[in-house]
Amino acid sequence: MRIIKKKVRDTKSEPAVKRKRAILRKKPRALLSAKRLRDLERRFAKTSGLAFAKARKQTLVSGQSVLQSEDGIIFEVFPDGTRHKIKEIEKPTQVKRGLRLAIR
Repeated sequence: MRIIKKKVRDTKSEPAVKRKRAILRKKPRALLSAKRLRDLERRFAKTSGLAFAKARKQTLVSGQSVLQSEDGIIFEVFPDGTRHKIKEIEKPTQVKRGLRLAIR
C-alpha cells in the first residue's frame, strides 16, 4: 500500500502575502511636499510661542514658579508676580533671517 501526500495550501495567508508584495513594489513617496513643509516652517514660531505662553500661564495658575530670561538675567517668576534674580547670563545674540550658525 502506498501513501500519497497531498500538499495543502494555506489559503488564508495568501492575500496577506500578496498585499506585502504589493506594498514592497510601490515607490516611496515624500511624506510632505515642499510647499507643505515651507508652510509648516513659516507657522512654527507663532505656534510654538502660543504653546509656550499657554504652558507658562498654566504653571503659574497651578501655584508653581517659572524661570524666565530677560536682558541676560535669569529670573524665577512666582504666581503672585514677584521675581527673584537667579543669575546673569550672556545677552541674546541678534541674528538676521537666513543666517546659519555652526554649533561646536
